[in-house]
Amino acid sequence: METQTYFSKVEFRYLRWSVVGLIALVVGVLTSVDAIGQDSQFAPLGNRGQLPAPKFSNGPSSNGSTNRLTAPKPPMFAPVGASAAPKQFASPLSPRAIQTNSSRSRDSGSKIEVQHCSIEFVDDIKLPALEAGAITSINVQEGQFITAGTIVGQIDDTLPHFELDRAKLRYQNAFQAAKDTTSILAAQKEQELAQSIYEKNRRLRSSGSRSESELKESRFQKEIASLKLDKADNDREMAFGEAKVELAAMDSVKQRIARHTLRSDYNAYVVDIFKKPQEYVNIGDEVMRLARMDQMWVQASLNAKSLNAADTENRPVTVTLQTANGKEETFEGKIDQVSLENVSADEYQVKIKVQNRREGNSWLLRPFSQVSMVIHMDRDPINGDVSSSRAQQAQLQLGN
Repeated sequence: METQTYFSKVEFRYLRWSVVGLIALVVGVLTSVDAIGQDSQFAPLGNRGQLPAPKFSNGPSSNGSTNRLTAPKPPMFAPVGASAAPKQFASPLSPRAIQTNSSRSRDSGSKIEVQHCSIEFVDDIKLPALEAGAITSINVQEGQFITAGTIVGQIDDTLPHFELDRAKLRYQNAFQAAKDTTSILAAQKEQELAQSIYEKNRRLRSSGSRSESELKESRFQKEIASLKLDKADNDREMAFGEAKVELAAMDSVKQRIARHTLRSDYNAYVVDIFKKPQEYVNIGDEVMRLARMDQMWVQASLNAKSLNAADTENRPVTVTLQTANGKEETFEGKIDQVSLENVSADEYQVKIKVQNRREGNSWLLRPFSQVSMVIHMDRDPINGDVSSSRAQQAQLQLGN
């Protein structure tokens, strides 16, 4: 019993000192929090960028302690020089960070480098069917170069040709009727006869050999003959009008027949063929896709916060293409178009038309290729087409 009582006293003593230690720890934490709260702002820096001297509190503190040493909290950012202000770091969503990420451009002073530009066709034509019918022939293949005026396909035009034959017959009949002067000549002879009879009856009436009613009848016959002549002239004019109508109808049918022929109006390449012979097409259906390869659009996005759209107009540009063999091909141009609206809150697009070149039988610039470009802000804007001097050479390369 005595041994058990002794161990109970020891355990009680340990428990008491543990509680005392825990209370002391809590008091120390509260004291530290109180010190931080009293010193809520960073102490100002000295003229030489040194920390101020520590402050002593000689009076009793709130927790009863005296001569407490209070060290000022050091500033978060140290100055670079004697009079330097604390450095401000941009957050990932700051305007500077947005500029770097969205525009993908780098400003080197007088030049602005833009990465990840895209390539588009200048002329991208989806050739439609102008008339409905079954396709009878396709005369080209994908990848083939064609010149302006080339017939690339044909839609069945059997029915329009029948209509053309009927229109020709109607026109010929109307034209023959317009040329026929028989009715006019007959009306003229009838008028001459009526005039002669009237003159004769008028003389006989003066001698009393003809009555007044007979003279009046001959005068009416003369007037009727004159009206018949006028009607013959009007009928001939109407026949000429009908001939013109039939001629216009015949021309309309000819135009319909021409619309059954698929024809290219450009020097271009056949990119895709969507329809095959014997397939039926409606008006407006796309039959094939044509595109020019001698000129290309280079499109890029610029940051509106770092470069005003008005400052980029007509600025010289150098476009660079990295080829598979490690070579760099450059193309000169200028900013031809600036978008009227932003593509996002801080971005707008520009377009540069450049003359394409060949390497062997293949064109260097292709749609969706990735290129980079440099905008020369140190050079004067270019008025006019910078690629016009190379246009003739590119045209010569088209068909080779």
